[in-house]
Amino acid sequence: MNSTAAPAQTLTIQAHYNSAGQVAAYEVTALVEDLAAAQAIVAQFPKSAGIWATECREYLATGTKVWGYVSGRAALAKDGVNGGKNETGIKRYRSLAKAADKLGYTLDFAIQGSRIANGYTSREEFEAAL
Repeated sequence: MNSTAAPAQTLTIQAHYNSAGQVAAYEVTALVEDLAAAQAIVAQFPKSAGIWATECREYLATGTKVWGYVSGRAALAKDGVNGGKNETGIKRYRSLAKAADKLGYTLDFAIQGSRIANGYTSREEFEAAL
């Protein structure tokens, strides 16, 4: 875990594609100073953005550090029900992106250090694949 909270105006996006090269899912996260800060961020976004606030704990030799954590995710790939693309997941992302732009948040698609090998490295690349 990172020992410092991310700037409140940045949301990290990890978006990836499946083995067929289709958009699979995305996850948005932000680590902030405390739960109240996370809740304040979430309160700025519409419910349709699908993000929530919770606590995240880091256990250190010197004690426990409690962070605020903003998180949200959506599947975007086709399945047996939706037939092509998950339109609800796409609408959720678009709601998030529109609100983030309006509120002055940066959507950071940095994938360095990520566990995702098949991820999108830019917002433009991800949105073109939707």
